[in-house]
Amino acid sequence: MKKELLFNEENDGEDDKVPLKIKEKNTAILEMSFIDLYRFSLWSDYILLWLGLIFTVIFSVLPLFLVIKIGDLIDAMYKNRDNFDELYEEGTSIAVVQFILGPITVIAGWVAVVSFIRLGNNTGLKWKNVYFKAIINKPIKWFDKHNPAEFGSSIDLDCNTIEQASGEKVMLLLSSIVLFIATWMVAFFINLQLTLIALIMLPIQIITAYSIDKASYQSTVIAQEKYKTAGGIAEESLEGVKTVSSCNSQDFLAKSYQKELEPLKNFTTVMGTLHGLGWSIFFLILFTFSGTIFYFGSLFFENEVDNWSDGEKCQAKHVVMIFFATSMSAFYLGTAVPLLQFIQNGKIAAGRVMKIIVKTKKYDGYRRTDDLKGEIEFKNVHFSYSSNKVLEGVSFKVQTGESLAIVGETGSGKSTIIQLIEGFYYCKIGFVLIDGINIKEFDLSSLRESIGLVSQEPILFNTTIKENIRIGKLSSSDSEIYDAAAEAEANHFIENLENAYETYVGIKGSQISGGQKQRIAIARAMIKKPKILLLDEATSALDVNTEKKIQKTFDKIMKGRTTIIVAQRLSTIKNAEKIIVLNHGKIVESGSHESLIEENGIYARLQAVQKNIEKESSYKSLKIKENKNLELKLEEGIIQQEKTSKTFARILWFAKKYWYWLILASLCAIITGILFPIFGYIFSDNVFILIEKTGSDMTDSTKTNMYYLFIEASIIIFSLTILCAALSRVTALYTYDLRYQGLKSLLNYDQKYFDKPSSNPSTLSYRLASDCEKISSIGGPILGLQSLVLTAILGGIIIASMHDIPLSILVLVLLPIVMITGGKGEFMQLKGISHSDLKNTTEIASDALTNIKTVHSFNRQEYFYREYISATEAENKRVLKSSYCNGVMFSVRYMAMYFLWGIVGWFGTYRIKEGKLEIKDMFTVFFCIMFSSWGLMIVGALAPDISGGIESAKHMFRIIDYKPEINAESEAGIFLPIFGNIIFRNVCFKYENRNNVVLNNVNFEIKVGKRVGITGTTGSGKSTIAQLIMRFYDPVSGSIEIDDRPIKDYNIAYLRDCICWVGQEPILFKGSILYNMKIAKENATLNEINEAIFKSQAINIVNKYSIDSDVGLRGNKLSGGEKQRIAIARALLRKPKILILDEATSALDSVTESNLQENLQKEKFTIVAIAHKLKTIQNYDLIILLEMGTIIEMGSHNLLMNIEDGHYKKLFQAS
Repeated sequence: MKKELLFNEENDGEDDKVPLKIKEKNTAILEMSFIDLYRFSLWSDYILLWLGLIFTVIFSVLPLFLVIKIGDLIDAMYKNRDNFDELYEEGTSIAVVQFILGPITVIAGWVAVVSFIRLGNNTGLKWKNVYFKAIINKPIKWFDKHNPAEFGSSIDLDCNTIEQASGEKVMLLLSSIVLFIATWMVAFFINLQLTLIALIMLPIQIITAYSIDKASYQSTVIAQEKYKTAGGIAEESLEGVKTVSSCNSQDFLAKSYQKELEPLKNFTTVMGTLHGLGWSIFFLILFTFSGTIFYFGSLFFENEVDNWSDGEKCQAKHVVMIFFATSMSAFYLGTAVPLLQFIQNGKIAAGRVMKIIVKTKKYDGYRRTDDLKGEIEFKNVHFSYSSNKVLEGVSFKVQTGESLAIVGETGSGKSTIIQLIEGFYYCKIGFVLIDGINIKEFDLSSLRESIGLVSQEPILFNTTIKENIRIGKLSSSDSEIYDAAAEAEANHFIENLENAYETYVGIKGSQISGGQKQRIAIARAMIKKPKILLLDEATSALDVNTEKKIQKTFDKIMKGRTTIIVAQRLSTIKNAEKIIVLNHGKIVESGSHESLIEENGIYARLQAVQKNIEKESSYKSLKIKENKNLELKLEEGIIQQEKTSKTFARILWFAKKYWYWLILASLCAIITGILFPIFGYIFSDNVFILIEKTGSDMTDSTKTNMYYLFIEASIIIFSLTILCAALSRVTALYTYDLRYQGLKSLLNYDQKYFDKPSSNPSTLSYRLASDCEKISSIGGPILGLQSLVLTAILGGIIIASMHDIPLSILVLVLLPIVMITGGKGEFMQLKGISHSDLKNTTEIASDALTNIKTVHSFNRQEYFYREYISATEAENKRVLKSSYCNGVMFSVRYMAMYFLWGIVGWFGTYRIKEGKLEIKDMFTVFFCIMFSSWGLMIVGALAPDISGGIESAKHMFRIIDYKPEINAESEAGIFLPIFGNIIFRNVCFKYENRNNVVLNNVNFEIKVGKRVGITGTTGSGKSTIAQLIMRFYDPVSGSIEIDDRPIKDYNIAYLRDCICWVGQEPILFKGSILYNMKIAKENATLNEINEAIFKSQAINIVNKYSIDSDVGLRGNKLSGGEKQRIAIARALLRKPKILILDEATSALDSVTESNLQENLQKEKFTIVAIAHKLKTIQNYDLIILLEMGTIIEMGSHNLLMNIEDGHYKKLFQAS
C-alpha cells in the first residue's frame, strides 16, 4: 500500500516515509512508535540494523554456556565428592570454555556495538537535518509564538536523545530481551517443574516494569519541555551579555533560568524513586525466588521426583542451573527498565520533533517572478500583530522604477509595510499587489530573490565578511564581492583589517562596529542587483560623511529599480518620487518632498526640526605599538585537568549542604550492599546442602535458608528504594544549584571571553544543559548502585577471605581488571560535544534561527540547511572513527569477566585436588564474590553515562572556577560614592582578536553632571570609549579615572550600579515589558517603573501594548524606536550617576527624540552620548570628535564652530 504523505512542496526527498498515522497524544508532542525513529533511515542503515541484530543475538546467548558449565561443575562435585581429579578436569573444562567464549564475545560485541553506534549516529543526524530544515522553513509568523533561541540547543538535545534511543541502547535492550527469552527456553529444557515454579515471578516483573515505564512517561515529557524553555533563557542571556553585565542582572537572569527548572526537582526525585523501586522489586523477587527454588528443589531431590523434561530424576545441578537461568532472565528484564526509559525518551523527543515537522507545509503560492517588473501597490491594507492594530486602510502605489519614502513616528507601521512586501506576513483585510498580482500567489522564495533588504538593525552571521556579502548572491565571484563592498563604502575599512575579507565578524557582528555592520549589510543587498530595493533605516548607524557617499550610491542604483525607503533623516529621502507620512498606522500625508513642504503639515514640521550633517574630510591611519602581552588564554590554565576521584569528590562537596540526604543514602547503600555477599553465602550453603545432605535434614536446612532470604528480600525493598530516592533528591537539588551557578558564572565572564569565536552563546547554552544532565548520572541512582556495588564487593571479599585467602587474593587481583575494562567501555554518543575546530551544528542553527528574518529575506534557508548538513557530516566522521575503538573496549569488558570466572573455577578445583581447599569453602568464595559483583553488570550497562558525567563535571567546574580579569562577582574594590567625573589619560586600546588600534592616546575630562557628545566616523572608537567606561574592557595603556580615582579601584558591580549603558542595538529579552524593566532593578516599584517609562517617552508603548505584553525574542514584536525607548527607560529606572547612550536614539522620530532630550536635560547625572546626528548633541556641554581612534577636536558647539577651517564646523555648515 502506498504511504500517505505529510509533506508537500517543501519535502527534502525523505518525507515519503512519514505516515499520517501518528496520533496526537497532547498539545506538546505526537505519539510515536519505536519504528518511527527510523523513518528517515536509508538502506545502508537497515544493513547496519540487521548486522547489529544478528551479532547482538550471538553476543547475548554466550552467557548461557556459563550456566551450563556451572551445572556441570555442580554435577561433578556431587558425583565425585571423593574423586577430586575428575572435579579438577571439569574445572579445567569450564576454564577452557570461558577462554573460548572471551574472544567470540569480543568479535560479536565489537560488530554489534559498531553497527549500532553508526546506526544511532546516522539516525540522529538525519533527524537533526530534517528538524532543522522544518524549522528554518517555517513562516515568520510562526516565530512570533515560538522562541527561536530555544531551538538552537533543543535540536541537538532532542536529536541526541533520538540518537541514543535508536543506537547502542537498542543493542543493550535487545541483548536483554534475547537473553531473557533464551534463558527461559534453556530452563524449560533443563527441568520443567522447577521452571514452572520460577514462572510465577515473571508476571510480577513484567507488570512492575510496565507500570514504572508508564508512570515515568509524563514526568519525562514535562521535564524535556522545561529544559527547552530554560535553554532559551540561557541562550538569550548569553547573547545579550553586555546588557546583562551593564544592568548587573546576572543573578536575576540566572534565577529566571533556575525558576523554569524548579518543577524538575520533584520530577527527578519521582523518576529516581521509580528507578529504585524497579530494582528493589527485582532483587526482592531474586532473593525470594532463590530460597523458594532451593526448598522445592530439595523436596524434589529428596523424593526422587521425575523431571518432566527428560523423564530422569531431579538432580542438584538442575536446581542451580534453573536458578541461574531464570534469575539471569530476571536480571536482564530489570536492566531493560532503564533502557526502556531511554527508548521512551527517544520516542517523546521524536514526537516533539515530529509535531513541528508534520506542520511544515507550503504557505505561499506558486507563481514565479522571472519577469518581475517591480510595481508595488497596497489596497486598503489593514494589519495587526495579535490584537494590536498597526496599519489601518493603507493604500499607495509605486510604479516600476519609482522610489517611495515612508516617514512617521516610531511605531507608526513603517517597518511593517516592509515586512508585508517581503511576505513575512499576509494582511487579512486588503491586498498587497506585486505587478498587479496578489502577493499570496507568488512563490516567496522566487519573489525574495528579486528583493534586496537593508534593515535598521543589520544582521550579520558568524562567519567571514566575504561570506556575509556572498549570502546576498551565492553565485557571486570574489570580484563581485569586492565591487559590492566598494559601492557600500566598506572596502576601505575591510582592507585595513588584518585578515581583510576573511575576517570573522563574530556573533551578530560583534567584532565590528555598528556602522561597519551596516555597510556590509548594504553590500550584501547590492550584490543581488534586485528589482525591488527595501531600505529600512539603512543608514541610521552611519556617520554623516559615509551616509552621504552611500546615499549617492543608493541614488545611482535606485534608478530603474522600485525602491521603498523607511527613514528618519529626511535629507536621505528628499529625492524620492513620492513620500508618504504615517501616523498611528494611517497615511496622513503623501506627495513629493517639495509638495509636502508647501503643505506645511507634519512632514514640514519634521523637516524644520531636523539637521542632517555631512562630512567631507578623509582620515589618516594611525599606528601605535602593539602590546605583546595581550594574549588571553581563557581555556588554558583555568584549572588543571582533575582526576576522576577528585572530580567525584568535588561533586559530593558541592552537594554537602544536602548532607542529610547523603547520610540517608550512604546508610541505605551500606545496608543494601552487604546483602549481596550474605546472599552469596546463603546460596553457597544451599548448593552445599544439596550435595552433602540428604532426607529431612536437607529440606529443613533449605527451609531455614529460605526464611533468611525472605528477611533479606524484606530489607532490600526498603533500603534500595530509599537509596535511589535519596540520591535522586540530592541529585535534583545540586544539579538545580549547579545550573544556576554555571549560567551565573558565564554571565559574569568578561567580554574578552565572549569575543572568542568558540564562545558561541548557543554552544555554551547547550553545554550548560547537556553537562548538567550528564552530571546528574553521577549523583543519582547510578551513583547509588556504584556505592552499593563497592560495599557488596568489599563484603564479598571479606567473607571469601575467611574461607580461603589464596583464592580470594586471586579474585581480588583479577576483579579490578574487569572494573577497569568496564570503565573504559564507553560510547562516543554519550561523551558530549567534541572540542574540535569544526563548526558546531548548534552554532549554525542558532545563528540562522535567531536571525530568521534575514535568512528568509535573502531566501537562504537552503544555504544554511546545506551548511548544517556539512557540519553534521563532519560530526558523523568523527563518531565513525571512534566507534571501532569503543566497540573493542565494550567487548573486552565482557571477555575479562569470562576470563575471571574461568581462572577462578580452574584454580578452585585445583586447590581442592591438592587438598588445600574444601568444596564448601570454594562454593563460598565463588558465589560470595560472584553475587557481590553482579552489580558490575548494572554499572557496565550504564558506564558511558558515568564517564560522560565525569567529563561534564570537569568542564562545569572549569566554568565555575574560572576567574576573569574583570570579574563582576569579585567583592574586591572600593564602594565610595560616585558623582560622575570621568577622566581619560593617554588611553590606548585594541581588541584581543584584532591587530588594528581602536583608541590612540585619548585624553579628555567630563565634569560631574555635564553632558558630553562623542561623534566621528564609523569605527573611529566611539563605542569603545563607552565600553571602557563600563569596564567591559581595560585599556592597553593609560588610565581611566572616575571621581579622580582609577576605575580599576572600584568594585565592578558597584561601578555598574552607578553607570547605565544603552547600546546602539538595544537588547530586550523575551518576556513582558515589566519583566524587561525588572532586569535593571528587581525590586523596583510600579511607581518607579512608570516614572522611568514616562521620562523615556515610552508611555504610549505601554498604553498600546500593556506593561504585561510579551515583547518577543530580542523585542522583535516592537519597532526599533520602541525598543530603544524601553531600553532607555530600563536605564533611567536605576537612577544612574552616569548615563551612556550609544546611538540609543537613532531609530526615534525627531519629535520623540526632542522630548526625550528635554527630559534627560532635567536630570542631574553625567551623560555621555554617542551620536551621528549632530543636532542631538549640539547643545551639550562638550563635544568630542574622533578620527580613527584619536581626538581631533574637542569643545562646546560654539567653540568648535569658531575654529577656522575646523572639521566640526565643516560638518555643521554642510547641513
